[in-house]
Amino acid sequence: MSTNAFKYVIIAVGQYTSGKNRPHFPCEEQFSGSIITEREIRSLEQFGRKRVAVVGFGKSALDMVTFAATQDSHEVHHIFRTPRWTIPEWILGIHCTQILFSRFGSMDT
Repeated sequence: MSTNAFKYVIIAVGQYTSGKNRPHFPCEEQFSGSIITEREIRSLEQFGRKRVAVVGFGKSALDMVTFAATQDSHEVHHIFRTPRWTIPEWILGIHCTQILFSRFGSMDT
């Protein structure tokens, strides 16, 4: 088992979760950084010059990873269990690759 040191750990378990539940971790009191949810981010400057770990793969987590990566973060780690499509695979009966990978997007206006 490897060990990593972070200044921020962001728990992003869903924007539609009512009453945000931040889990508690064993030996959490020994962690010298901050463990927060995405709802506690008040300024993107909070990511600056820190090693950041974002846990989750939903919209909230993807937003936090993107925000952290665009700041002066020392490192950004994205931790998730299962990768999946972030857009629906099927839209109105049409497979999304037919929409995304067509010549439609390259048409001149």
